Amino acid sequence: MSNEQKESAFQYSWEWFKYHAQQRYLAFNIFLLVMGALAYGYALAEKSSHLKFAVGTLGFVLSFSFMFIEKRSNTLVNDGRTELNKLERGGVFEAPILGKDENNKDDCWILKHKFWFRFVIIVSMIVSYLAMLDSLKLINYSELRKMVPDLFFYLAPIVLILVAGWFGFFKCEERDGRSARR
Repeated sequence: MSNEQKESAFQYSWEWFKYHAQQRYLAFNIFLLVMGALAYGYALAEKSSHLKFAVGTLGFVLSFSFMFIEKRSNTLVNDGRTELNKLERGGVFEAPILGKDENNKDDCWILKHKFWFRFVIIVSMIVSYLAMLDSLKLINYSELRKMVPDLFFYLAPIVLILVAGWFGFFKCEERDGRSARR
């Protein structure tokens, strides 16, 4: 590959990485704003149990959705990072900028954006679920029991949280012969 081709490949990879990293942060900031607005709405709906339940449900559904948006954004950012690392190892720069030795495992998982983004989203999901349960105290429970079985309210959201956690935290995919989890 000529120097001009290397420079062009680097520009393309850098723009890919930069665009998707910005989109990831933008999506997370939007998530925080929406959850803040929902928390404010929940606080304003003092005795309106139906409104509190709706706000809690919306917060739960949005948290669940944003978990998968974050997972996809992380994949796209990592694709750009992988290409930039390949170019660095291919000699585009004399001193690598992004490149770390593949064997260097000094990065602690708790210091990664991936962990904290997903932690905040899962905590928001749990808090939204608890808000839904809190709002049920204000509703005539005997009427609610007739409409929906108890197991749905207690087990379905927990199963959804576990599924989201599984796909968000624990699933490691093989890519290019190595684990995608870093």
